[in-house]
Amino acid sequence: MTVDLPWPLRVRTCLLEQLLTVLTVVAPMVLLSVGMGLMSPNAVTGLMNAAPRAIGSASSLYGFAQMSFGALVTLIVAVWHDDSAPPVAIELVTAAAAGQLALHKA
Repeated sequence: MTVDLPWPLRVRTCLLEQLLTVLTVVAPMVLLSVGMGLMSPNAVTGLMNAAPRAIGSASSLYGFAQMSFGALVTLIVAVWHDDSAPPVAIELVTAAAAGQLALHKA
């Protein structure tokens, strides 16, 4: 069974097939993971230096905030997801903007 797509959609599909390779998908994720691995310990160290007498509380609050925000975003995507990528992309951009806003306010 073959589905005949209109030519603009065929062109887009061919372009996506050429652009989306294992390397173009995995390489940005590796870069993100390395960046997070380098940034997270420095963020925790900065948290510890803010209030040396409350090191345990600061570490717990950091972990709680990180996991809570991740759970909230996951819940929003799960409810809003309609078998397409735009809801996920919008959530990623919104989460990045919220992080930048929080960093700018701090």
